[in-house]
Amino acid sequence: MKPDDKNYPHEGPRVPKGETMSAKQNGDRGLELTYALKGKTLETERWELSEDGKNLTNTISFPGQAKEEVDVFDRE
Repeated sequence: MKPDDKNYPHEGPRVPKGETMSAKQNGDRGLELTYALKGKTLETERWELSEDGKNLTNTISFPGQAKEEVDVFDRE
């Protein structure tokens, strides 16, 4: 997969057949991943590295849901 916002097959033992994944660069320190099935978005993940490189934040959103899941990873 390349961060070119094009759909690529997403495969694995627990991945539904036909699922695709696309990625695009989001600024200097970010990446946005979109998972879709039959053209419908399942979820979008936005990854961002903090300016100092000590925190990685993953924000996951689901269509039709206002509340997002936010996970923050700290470098030790």
